[in-house]
Amino acid sequence: MEETLLTIHFLSLAVGVGGGVASAVAAATAAGQEPPGKMAIGKVTSKVGDIGYAALILLWVTGLWLVFAEHGGFGALPGTFTAKMVGVLGLTGALTAMQVVKRKAMAAGGPPNPATMKMLGQIALASSVFAVVMAVVTFA
Repeated sequence: MEETLLTIHFLSLAVGVGGGVASAVAAATAAGQEPPGKMAIGKVTSKVGDIGYAALILLWVTGLWLVFAEHGGFGALPGTFTAKMVGVLGLTGALTAMQVVKRKAMAAGGPPNPATMKMLGQIALASSVFAVVMAVVTFA
């Protein structure tokens, strides 16, 4: 069972990281486009963001399950795991904020503020890199 959970966990990580890279490339590409192109790229980026957010939720579920199934809870894990979770919380906060900003903009009939989304994307990137590095340190 743990192998299945770990596989789902890593696949979710791959989807999340891939989505982040794809969104960054799409945002850079959209910057030089005319309005119709920007709108089309924005729709794709929005869907990629939704898929990435779903992957994050799956990471949370499988991660917590693994902590309790393999380690008996948080108490058995080293301090580096706490540091990893700080990164995960930063990532979760940034991606949740991106979803809120996007949904508010959609409700108002326009695109989200690109500067806000870029800043949140940078926080998400830094947080995810930190979380992965700390995961390697913790579990290697």
